[in-house]
Amino acid sequence: MTRVLITPRSFGKMDPSLFERMETLGWELVRNPFGTILNEAQLIELIADCDGMIAGVDPITADVLRAAPRLKAIARYGVGTDNVDLDYCREHQIAVSRTLGANTEAVADYTFALIMAALLLVA
Repeated sequence: MTRVLITPRSFGKMDPSLFERMETLGWELVRNPFGTILNEAQLIELIADCDGMIAGVDPITADVLRAAPRLKAIARYGVGTDNVDLDYCREHQIAVSRTLGANTEAVADYTFALIMAALLLVA
């Protein structure tokens, strides 16, 4: 069975059926039990037997990755990878993906709101 660690608290909030669909694929899901961004020690505790990870902004350091010898893939639930030790992943053939463009609409909305606030002297 494929075991997947899911760290972002917001993952699946918009569509809770995501978890059901993953389990239908035969995935065993390990969800963040702490309700916060995980620290290195918490990640090491949770990731040990995982084959994959859906990661938030938690620090995915070389120490965390060493604790996960079965890990094959990290899917970043976000656009950046600065919290992932990419050199370690490259050396150990761990695939890393990200959700490019996921925040495009939100950034555009925020920019427009700032423009409107500046024009109306709200801020």
